[in-house]
Amino acid sequence: MNQALIRKVQQMQKEMEQTQREIENTTFYGSIAGVVKV
Repeated sequence: MNQALIRKVQQMQKEMEQTQREIENTTFYGSIAGVVKV
């Protein structure tokens, strides 16, 4: 595999991890907000 392709794959993985964390945080705060509202 060439270096540029490897870098691109690693960048995509990093972005996916960030998105995953944002989704988890949103879900987490969403459930807290749901509890607080009730």
